Amino acid sequence: MTENERDRLTRLEVTSHQMAQDIHQIRLTVEQLREAFNMGRGAAYALVKLGSVVIAFLAMIAWILDHLPAWLK
Repeated sequence: MTENERDRLTRLEVTSHQMAQDIHQIRLTVEQLREAFNMGRGAAYALVKLGSVVIAFLAMIAWILDHLPAWLK
């Protein structure tokens, strides 16, 4: 193996190691983004459920107010 080949191989190994580190960082970032997305999706579902409960409660109050005059006769 010539010195030129050895230098090229050394640079390739260093570059390969750096790329592996970069890929590891990308995987960590993607995992964090996935967790944030899932938390946001859970919060959206909770908001929809809470909104449904509030709307049902308001509909009940509206129904009572609508039928109250008939009850008072």
